[in-house]
Order: sequence, then structure tokens, then C-alpha cells
Amino acid sequence: MPHAMIYINSWPGVDKDGIANALADMLRTRSKETFVWSSTRIDGYAQAALADGADTPQEQRLRGREEFLHGLVEDHRTRHHIYIFTDFETSNPQDAMVAEAYRSAAITRDDRAFIPVILRSDSAEHDYRQSLPRETASTAGMGQSAQLYRFGTPEEIEVNVSQRSPEEVAEAIKAHVRRWITQDEEDDAEE
Repeated sequence: MPHAMIYINSWPGVDKDGIANALADMLRTRSKETFVWSSTRIDGYAQAALADGADTPQEQRLRGREEFLHGLVEDHRTRHHIYIFTDFETSNPQDAMVAEAYRSAAITRDDRAFIPVILRSDSAEHDYRQSLPRETASTAGMGQSAQLYRFGTPEEIEVNVSQRSPEEVAEAIKAHVRRWITQDEEDDAEE
């Protein structure tokens, strides 16, 4: 049975990578490897592979992530790995397509458990919105009405990171992930 793909989405300034690395340490076992991939790292990897320049930057980002994720899930050696992805995607249509590429990869991978995590910090969201120039905020869909992208699935969890260490947040996510992985394993046993 394949293990989870965990997708952590939050505003900048929430320490997604610190939380993801703490979570990876907690989930790693001798028989189960855990890897963290930030969207910046994936985009850098994908840009090198997609240097043709035929797409708009947004289309290139989407295509690059889709190709990266496809390669990752098609490799049979990764079947029992847990992947934790960190990202910042809002509910605007372009960002939604990028976020959905992760869920699509999980489904492609033998219906691997896909667990979306929304990290909420009112101060990080406020600080980020205040740092945007007015014309950027309106054209990028980051104005006062922009929201983080949500999948709306039962597996999705929202965690408030305010006043909590990365390790405390990772513990909350770990408990949630374990429930879903255990449920998937029980469902497999019944079939």
C-alpha cells in the first residue's frame, strides 16, 4: 500500500519548511522514507527541464510541477515513501490548477492517500497582504478577498500555528495523518 502525499499550504512567513521537516522526522521509520519538497525547489528543478519558453510563466510553472510529480509517482521505488510538499496557493483559478496537480499525482499513484494541510496564522496573512503593492495585490488575486486554496476533502485539516512551535504543529498534523494512513490500511485489509 502506498503511503501518503501531504500537501501543506499557507501564507508566506508561517515556517512551512520548518514544520514539514519536523513532520518528516516524526514520520520517518526504518522501512518508510520521508521527503520534503518545497514549491520553490520543485519550480527550480522543473525550470531546468522546461527551458523552451513556450508557455507563460504560470503555464510553465504548472507544466513543470505536473511533469515533476508525474516522474515522482511513476517511479516504483517511491511507492512506500511519504512525500511532504510545501506551497503557497490561493483560490484564484491559476493557483487552483497548480494545487490540484498534487492531488492528481496522488490519485495516479495507486490512490495514494492525499492529505491537504492548511496552516493558518492571522499575523502571517496580514503581514503578507500588507507587504503587497496595491497594483500587485489586485492583479495577482491577493487582495483582501483572496483565500488559501482548499480542496474541501474529509482528509483536509486546518491547523492554527499561532503561538506554537514547528514541532507542536507537526505533532498535530502527524496525529491527523496517522488516522488517514491507518484507515487506508484497514480498507486495504478488508478488500
